[in-house]
Amino acid sequence: MVTDVFAFLGSGPDSKVSSFWLASQCRKVQRSKEVLKLHQKHGDFVQIAPNHVSINNPDAIQQIYGHKTGFIKGPFYDAFHQVTPVVFNTRNVSEHTRKRKYINPAFSARALSDFEPYMDAEIFGWKRQLLKISNGSNPRVDFSVWTNYLAFDVIASFAFGEPFGFVKKGEDEYGLIEIIDTRGEFMNALGSLSPFLRSVMGYNPLDSFWKNGFQASAGLAKIGKEAFEKRKVSADNNRKDLLSFLFNAKDPETKRPIPEDEIIAESISFIVGGSDTTSSTMTNFIDFVSRDADLQNRIQDEIDMIFPGEPSDDWVPSEKELNELP
Repeated sequence: MVTDVFAFLGSGPDSKVSSFWLASQCRKVQRSKEVLKLHQKHGDFVQIAPNHVSINNPDAIQQIYGHKTGFIKGPFYDAFHQVTPVVFNTRNVSEHTRKRKYINPAFSARALSDFEPYMDAEIFGWKRQLLKISNGSNPRVDFSVWTNYLAFDVIASFAFGEPFGFVKKGEDEYGLIEIIDTRGEFMNALGSLSPFLRSVMGYNPLDSFWKNGFQASAGLAKIGKEAFEKRKVSADNNRKDLLSFLFNAKDPETKRPIPEDEIIAESISFIVGGSDTTSSTMTNFIDFVSRDADLQNRIQDEIDMIFPGEPSDDWVPSEKELNELP
């Protein structure tokens, strides 16, 4: 039985007339690899779908992504709507500006400084768990898993006012990490299709990829809505997090409160956008450092010089202290 709806198209790009080749590569999580091969063969500019040119030249970054260049996000981003469009995938310039105006205060230096104690609390818990494991009978951990737990708990604490509890329980009880991975692969493929094909992929009986993707997207929305409702009735009105800002924000045009569906969608987008990138950075940093003994020693010497003495188990340096490092 044919399980890949695009398999019959073969392996070569048919980019001038359809987006099937690109969607197929996304579905197989091979887009970056295959597009790079095309660039290596054909140069800096490669057409990978109708009205879609991939550019592989650092000199073009400022011209395309620079301020007031006139370029807007393409229809690919329409597939990423979760509840309602957010800053990340809003293509209309004026609507994007409206959203940025009420989101930006949550990311001011003062706001992030106010959130630091909550983030430190999650890091304390993470350190305690790792120390507990290291002192146990099987002192081995999959660091990539535990950086995921920490990143998701910190981002959830910021976005929804409470961690998911992955670090404390030592597991992802919601299956959220897998949901986001599945959704990411699905959205990349879905965004490569035309709006019409996007609408019918949910009814494709031959390929579980699309069914699982739609289910993952719905599952993420459900988790986000439940976390939002829990935060809305929280008694901690003094807590400074993303939702506290959005609850009190006013639409810059109507001066009315921000609609709840927009608040939920923005909170979900930060879970998706902040967790995986943070954990991947931490994991790759540790992997890189662990392979270089000289680098480890130089880092340790610098830390010992700036922070002399034996720190307590729950010690975490402040942002101010870190900014003063050489």
